[in-house]
Amino acid sequence: MKKSWSLITTLCLVFMCILPAFPAYASDSASGQAPVIFPVSGNYLGVPSVTITSLYGAVCYTTDGSNPANSNTAIAYSDRFPVNQSELLLAAAHSSSGWSSVASAMFNIGGPVPKQSSVADSPVQASPLELTAIYNKSGQLLMSVVYNGNLGKDTQYTVIISDKATRNVIGGSEISADNTGVVIGPVEEGPTYQISVKQKSEMNQYYGTFSVQKNALDKERLNVDQKLFYVNENGVTSEVAVPASPAKTVTYSGYHRDGSLIFSGFSSLFKAIDSISTWENGAYVLESDNGEQVFTTTNSTSTYYMYQYTTYYGSSTSLGTANAWINDFACSHVIYGNGSFYKNNYTSTNQPDYWALEPESGGYVYKYSYASSTYTAVYETLDFTQAKLRESTDTARPYNAYVCISLQNGNGSAEGGIVCQACSPGNWYLFYKRTDTSQPTITSSLVCGSTQVGGVYTPNANLELVYSYAEGSFTIKVKNLSTNKVYSSNAITDKGVGGSPVLISATSYVPITQDFTHTPDYQAGGYFKNVHYSQSYLSDDNGNVLGFWASSRPTHYALEYNDDYCTYTEGNSYEDINIIYDGHRP
Repeated sequence: MKKSWSLITTLCLVFMCILPAFPAYASDSASGQAPVIFPVSGNYLGVPSVTITSLYGAVCYTTDGSNPANSNTAIAYSDRFPVNQSELLLAAAHSSSGWSSVASAMFNIGGPVPKQSSVADSPVQASPLELTAIYNKSGQLLMSVVYNGNLGKDTQYTVIISDKATRNVIGGSEISADNTGVVIGPVEEGPTYQISVKQKSEMNQYYGTFSVQKNALDKERLNVDQKLFYVNENGVTSEVAVPASPAKTVTYSGYHRDGSLIFSGFSSLFKAIDSISTWENGAYVLESDNGEQVFTTTNSTSTYYMYQYTTYYGSSTSLGTANAWINDFACSHVIYGNGSFYKNNYTSTNQPDYWALEPESGGYVYKYSYASSTYTAVYETLDFTQAKLRESTDTARPYNAYVCISLQNGNGSAEGGIVCQACSPGNWYLFYKRTDTSQPTITSSLVCGSTQVGGVYTPNANLELVYSYAEGSFTIKVKNLSTNKVYSSNAITDKGVGGSPVLISATSYVPITQDFTHTPDYQAGGYFKNVHYSQSYLSDDNGNVLGFWASSRPTHYALEYNDDYCTYTEGNSYEDINIIYDGHRP
């Protein structure tokens, strides 16, 4: 990602102008929320089917750019309808209180977006720029800028981000057909930033402002509040329609290069990429919630498509850019243009990489203590009858589900607890693993079974887990609180145990794959959720205890290993874990 600071400085001076005001659409009586149009604005090679919903009242819409609140061309909405040509859709709802605000969506079907004549008209087009807030492995907040429009081989845009208050340049980079996604920063949550996008040394093509905030309903999710403008070749400025935030659950569909449908409804991005790669050069994958084209087959290993979790962040023909993506960003993936897997990164933001380097990615929630020789035992009570386990709908992907405790030092890890495998679904067995072995020992001790209803397994007992170690050995005990029977590994001799290790509590649900030629497919509806801990503490040899709850405590912290799949919540005397494979956070 190149930087030309002389050019950046010049562009910054040009950009330090006052953004022109844009008269946003509003009804005569904006007394209600605007309707929701789905899908959102975007470029579509196929024919999207549009729905409009509103809790405010009956919906009317127009396709000629007129305000539906006072237009004689307004159409009463009754049911979903196809959009066969490029057009601007405006919608408003009416009730006894008056008209709602006006919603807009610009659909570009198979060709250039129709040009508008003046600022007073409705938005020119859906934004080809996608702005996303993203953390790197150092915990810095950066802005990903992806250009989703058509880019000719010689087309190049220079992107500049600056602080609106101080006018200091944060950074800049160049977007081209060979590098469609760039990352600029760091930025902070809260302040307003300016963005300028120029084609070579010409006037602004796109410009505007954005800020980053945490989602009020989901603390792990970041919202980018943006307002962008487009300047056409005549110098006319119009506001750009910015797509709405992604839906919680999306599907992926494959299309021929002529826009005809090949398949639809895949829940897994990577399975869709695997499937489309067998078709002709130019076949592509669309994401359902925003119509974004997230992969295009090039039949080449010289194009690299970059993803973090399941979110697309552009492509590049630079191997250095692809490797930097893997090195710099947590849970990142790179796919060749021919659909085959290049490389990925199984590390977690702002936590020790060593503990997160798993051979098979998936949902883990780890909880660590600091290294200590004083506290030598972990006690946990698991209200297991609240838990729910569902197998993946992809039968080719078996799973392992674990609840375990371990210690970790420079010699490796010694762990023990309970495990449920696809070969014996719903049955939880005692297991342990020594520091000098690569595979766990699964015993014949059936700790508890489950009740199965509709493919969902509910354990039939609550459990107590106790893990303790001494110099050269460790023990794992699990008590079934319904039968009061204790299952124990006895003392396991292990020369790697002792000293001042880190104690770890882990909850995981990991689909297993032996196919490393493609990025593994995990999003097939499986889950291990409602895992509720009502007691968790560390203990020393003298009976002193220390609460072993979440990351807010000074002596230990929790890690959501892959937070595309995991949620972790904590109260005064409990913690809850959910691991759900539907492609997005539960």
